[in-house]
Amino acid sequence: MKFEIKHRYSGEIIFSCDTESWKIAIILALQARADLRNTDLRNADLRNTDLRNTDLRNTDLRNADLTNADLRNTVLRNTDLRNTDLTNAVLTGADLRNTDLRNADLTNADLRNTDLRNADLTNTDLTNAVLTGADLRNTDLRNTVLTGADLRNTDLTGAVLTGAVLTGADLTGADLDFSSWPLHCGSFKAKVNDRLVWQLICHLTRLDISGCSIKVKLAIEKLDDYKNEFCEYRSDVTPI
Repeated sequence: MKFEIKHRYSGEIIFSCDTESWKIAIILALQARADLRNTDLRNADLRNTDLRNTDLRNTDLRNADLTNADLRNTVLRNTDLRNTDLTNAVLTGADLRNTDLRNADLTNADLRNTDLRNADLTNTDLTNAVLTGADLRNTDLRNTVLTGADLRNTDLTGAVLTGAVLTGADLTGADLDFSSWPLHCGSFKAKVNDRLVWQLICHLTRLDISGCSIKVKLAIEKLDDYKNEFCEYRSDVTPI
């Protein structure tokens, strides 16, 4: 069967070969030192493919099957990965900045120390994914499923978490400054540390509760001794 790897915009044929599968075609292309940036790899079956250290920036990988693929240190910046199956994929150290991952399946994926700044992960499934040390600044995580995900020591500064499911997720040591904490039952049982608890209390004790019931006022009063605890973590937060 003939496989042609084309430029996603011009349609120019970058590499072609007669072989049995997309997986072999990609391996042969890499061996031939073909430039796979900006290529059209939509719907490609790349299960179990070794793509370590490959530069795939700006590539169109919509609907591709990358189950169990090895993508360690791969450059996927600005890549279109919508609806891609990345179940059990290894993406440790990958560059995923500005990547479109909407509706992708990243169940059990290894994303340790990945750079996901400004990536769109709307409606993505990250159930049980490992994201320890990942950079998720300004990432769009609306309605993302993070059930059981390992988010320890991640940077979630400015991340949008509206509707995200964090049940059982481990956020110990995560930085959620300037992000949006999901106020729905999907955030129940998320594992956190002192910093986030003090941060939430800091915000609670700074609300204007003048129009609230006595019961609410008494509850907030009980938190009064802890209203400035978060100031130890952020010097720009003024004690009250």
